[in-house]
Amino acid sequence: MRVDLSAVFARERPFVIGLCRELVLTTLVMYIDNIAVYMVAVTNEHRFQNVRIQDNVELLLASLCDSRAFAVVFLSLPELQTGEVFFSVSLLCVALASNNKQLSASCVVARAARVLKWCRLLRVLCFFSTVMPSQMDHCFLNRYDATYSVSEHWREALTHWRVGGGCNDLIFSGHTVVLMLCGLMYDEHGHQASSATQFGGGSRRSWVPWLMWFRVVHAGFRIVHSKHHMSIDVIVSVIVTSLVWHRLGPWRDVMDSSLESRIETIGGVFETMPGLIEDGGVSRLSSASTRRLWSASTSASTLTVDPEDKRRRERSGHVRGIIWTVITLLCGVLGFGLLRAQEAGPLSDFNRKRLRRISVDPPVAEASQRIFCIVMLIETSAAARRDYTSAVRETWGHRCDGLLVWGEADAEVAPWSLVAQGELAESDAEDRWFRARQMWRHIAGHEVSRFDWFVAVDDGGFVLVENLRRLVAELPSDIPSYTVSEVPYSGWGYVLNRQAADQLMASFDDERCPRPTRERAKLSEEYNLVKACLEAVNVLPVQWDQRTEIRRALECERDDSQSVINLKTRQRGSDVCKRAVLAYMIPAASVTRDLYRTVYTEP
Repeated sequence: MRVDLSAVFARERPFVIGLCRELVLTTLVMYIDNIAVYMVAVTNEHRFQNVRIQDNVELLLASLCDSRAFAVVFLSLPELQTGEVFFSVSLLCVALASNNKQLSASCVVARAARVLKWCRLLRVLCFFSTVMPSQMDHCFLNRYDATYSVSEHWREALTHWRVGGGCNDLIFSGHTVVLMLCGLMYDEHGHQASSATQFGGGSRRSWVPWLMWFRVVHAGFRIVHSKHHMSIDVIVSVIVTSLVWHRLGPWRDVMDSSLESRIETIGGVFETMPGLIEDGGVSRLSSASTRRLWSASTSASTLTVDPEDKRRRERSGHVRGIIWTVITLLCGVLGFGLLRAQEAGPLSDFNRKRLRRISVDPPVAEASQRIFCIVMLIETSAAARRDYTSAVRETWGHRCDGLLVWGEADAEVAPWSLVAQGELAESDAEDRWFRARQMWRHIAGHEVSRFDWFVAVDDGGFVLVENLRRLVAELPSDIPSYTVSEVPYSGWGYVLNRQAADQLMASFDDERCPRPTRERAKLSEEYNLVKACLEAVNVLPVQWDQRTEIRRALECERDDSQSVINLKTRQRGSDVCKRAVLAYMIPAASVTRDLYRTVYTEP
């Protein structure tokens, strides 16, 4: 099918200025929404608490997943994401612009942008008025930095465009607004695109809109099941978005000011005048009709202008179109730049001061106690995993005697054993406990005999290996030794000697050691389960912060001096041990590099 590009351009050109204006305003509103999401989260008085609200839809989905296999399969289907929404809308617009002579694709996009703009403003009004608690455990600590000052929080809010929402932007789901717009656009215009392109079964029996609505409904259930939003958030978003869409109506009815449209309007009005006069119906003209007649009459006067005035107005329209196009492009570049900026900000001034108090011993040529460092990648995106892996290897990882960055997709990781396949049938591949058991099986087969001590952290950890050597030198190495900084277990990980690692592997066959299950996969209990399995074989944790000789070796001058630093919280005091062992809750690989420079290179 041949497409007349000149005709498409002529049809779309009158609406470019209005489209650009709507896109700029929508971008501005989205930016305001981003700032509001951040500041509401960091000013919430209960941001450190996990407050549960009963969500019957979420409970129903959880119950179905536990009892019905079809529910697990349904919720495991790929979710309709923002990238796919953008691609689907782009295809719809291309089909309309290429084949539909009655409808402008620019009008369709501008209408969607206008609806998105007003829905986002209403969303900000909702979550700013009433702050609801996040239903995700430790949401604030996982997404924000509590050590920032007020000025640092404002800097982060203004300079970083975060994706995925926040913690307290509830009541009105912004993600569902985007999904609903995609469904509404296909519901109203998908039949026209299918008829014009002969794809999807024709105009009256097209299956494309039905497929899109199925994807929208499925994504809504996924959002509720993942606890990113409560079901009421999704319901309110569906209702309000639908109302705004239909209340604002087609964009062309409001914004079209092209010369052709004015001519049609004038013709329609004056064609009805003779009948109205004959029937005596002029007095019954509504106020809307009167306004329409007045607008048409004033438009008629413009049709008699001289050619020079017409050319001048056309040139002015071209200039305004170029200006608005440039403004739109600049907004897109700036917005994309903020979006691509590192979501996690730099170290806070508070953390930088703490870290500068730490000293490390010079590296040794041949250590008496060989330390093997283990990092489990918990980030799910491939790009983030690559960034964390390179950051660890470039910074503290090379100071270990051995290093394993555990990601199952890596070539260096051995294939799963038959035991792993059996456990996977009962659990989930993303279950941290399932992954930890596989990790230790790999270590047992390749590394245990070559090292004396093992320190296990996730990708948010940073081990000061030189200071860890001071710690393990104070612990017995001839009996199983399992040590943490606090009991019952530490949030950063654990330290084992070779004998304890052997006992951990032996405990996996003990019935008292919990096996991976789908219920347990929902929880981040890896460190607690390691403790449970070791206790099953009579290996009890040693809390090093309660051992005077260890704190003396770490040069902890005060009772509240910290040997382990949580970078996301202002702990009981700002004082740290001079030979602190590690830091954790690192939000991004860039912070790992920043921390390394602060400790090892800055004076």
